[in-house]
Amino acid sequence: MTTILIPVDGSRRDEGVIRGLIAQSRHEPVGPIHLLSVQPQLTSYAGRFLARDTVRDFQRERGQLALARARALLDAAGLPYTAHVRAGSAAETIAQTAAEVRAQQIHLGMNGGNWLSSLLDWLSISRLRRHATVPVVLTMTPDSDPLPIGGLTTSTS
Repeated sequence: MTTILIPVDGSRRDEGVIRGLIAQSRHEPVGPIHLLSVQPQLTSYAGRFLARDTVRDFQRERGQLALARARALLDAAGLPYTAHVRAGSAAETIAQTAAEVRAQQIHLGMNGGNWLSSLLDWLSISRLRRHATVPVVLTMTPDSDPLPIGGLTTSTS
């Protein structure tokens, strides 16, 4: 069975990845699942005004909020998982966590909607692929919040 790391940020993209994994689990066994929420590091400037424990608590709270929907879906499906909250640069932290948990794949959701969010997704994925030593599996999810460009939307709905 394949150990899977799923970085989540609380968006609808996460839901598409989780639902796809749940559907897959109905046909074949799914290996250990690790959910990861990566929270940004605060700047050293902000760190001068906030206690380290306050920052850590804030990051942990934000991370738990991002994990909530994915956890609920996996709980409802009866699939076991381990949840992680880390702080750092997204690509490096995801790759490092994948190595730590010995993940064999990283599953990411990607918007299928507007060109700008797709470009940003590809840039993030490209950065992750430079750091990761395991395959990055993409799940396309529809973007229900299209960004209007020049009076037109790029929605595929």
